[in-house]
Amino acid sequence: MKKYSNDDSDKKILLTIKKNYRKNQSKPFILSEKQLKEKIYKVYFFSKGDIWTGWYSLKLLFERHSSILLKNGIFGLISGVYIYDTYIKFIKSNDGNGHGDDFQFDLLNLKNDYNSYFRGLYFTEGKNTKQITQEEKDFLLVLFKDCNKILLEEKDKKNEYERIQRENKRIKKENQEKRKEEKRKIEEQKEIIRKEKLEVSKRNHLTSLDKDGNGEIDLIDFGSFTKILNLNQKKIVEEDKKYVQNFVKISNYLKTKKNNIQTLFQSISTKNYENELEDLVGFLKNQIHTYEVLVFHSINMITSLVESEYITFYEIYECFDQLGVFNSNWENEVSNNLENINNSIEQVNYSIKKLDNNMSKSLYELMYSIYHMENKIVGSVRNLSYVTQDSFQNLTHSVEKQLSSIDSSIKFNNLLTGIQTYQMYKINQNTKRTLN
Repeated sequence: MKKYSNDDSDKKILLTIKKNYRKNQSKPFILSEKQLKEKIYKVYFFSKGDIWTGWYSLKLLFERHSSILLKNGIFGLISGVYIYDTYIKFIKSNDGNGHGDDFQFDLLNLKNDYNSYFRGLYFTEGKNTKQITQEEKDFLLVLFKDCNKILLEEKDKKNEYERIQRENKRIKKENQEKRKEEKRKIEEQKEIIRKEKLEVSKRNHLTSLDKDGNGEIDLIDFGSFTKILNLNQKKIVEEDKKYVQNFVKISNYLKTKKNNIQTLFQSISTKNYENELEDLVGFLKNQIHTYEVLVFHSINMITSLVESEYITFYEIYECFDQLGVFNSNWENEVSNNLENINNSIEQVNYSIKKLDNNMSKSLYELMYSIYHMENKIVGSVRNLSYVTQDSFQNLTHSVEKQLSSIDSSIKFNNLLTGIQTYQMYKINQNTKRTLN
């Protein structure tokens, strides 16, 4: 629909004024444009006795409205009515000396009572007073009615335009709400699908890491190390009593590490996003690898001491000592931090996303610091040269014999192959995609 404009009313009123002029221009009370111009020119002669020749009224016409008059061909009535554009001016008096009186009204804002414009209306010419003639009054009444008809039509158009605008606005709002609701439903469905896929991934990872489904992550039994320690305690004491204490520290270290891995394994079910889950599982596999590496070399360390393979023993011993396995509280600190985080997760209301994210950040930051420690451990033990020496074959037979004597479930060669072929999962500190 064409945009409504007040300019339409102005133009139509102007056309109506001109139409009425053309229809009545031959009547004696009508002053044409030319006649009005002549009266304007006479203003400088200070003629008296004519309401149109006073200084006040004609100076006003000349200065304010002559350009409109000349442009639009507006006209006047001989009694002293000046009709221009969308206004009518009544020149009520003129004493010929520059003093006078007039009033005007807007044809775009007419009263319903047209006669009210003529009540008490009179004109003064010199010392004479006269009222507007009936013929002039009838002419103006017709003009008022024609203009008012246009105004009513334009008002109806305006109202219709505004009604359509309101309706379009309502429809637009409804469509926006509809699209918003459709988008919400799509996002809701996407979220349902995402969560379903996430749950499937969780189940798959839990199953792969806990094949017997007993709720505990599948790890080689570090208890084999303790059993071998107990079995060979007498021989170890004969070498040096302090070695027993160091082996006990290794056992405690492995026990704490196993518990920490189990704690992280249980946190799989708390992950809310796939990338968080993948990072956690990759991190867990790194932890399992490090744990297996430590168990592997710990068993080799006992066996090499028992078999008097001192070079191998001290190579492993020095590596463990540099890593702080004998005197560091690293795994205990990790254990305490994990316990605090898990306690907080149990207490948090998961509907409060900010708190939930804070817990995720704390866990991720801990994971990242552990990741660097794991790389340090793995990097150090990979540099142990004893596994590449000819004597390692003899040590392997000795270890297998020790494992067999305690009926261990550890398959030594399989463990060695797994350790040698594992590729560490890389965790980037900038991977905090859902934790911002």
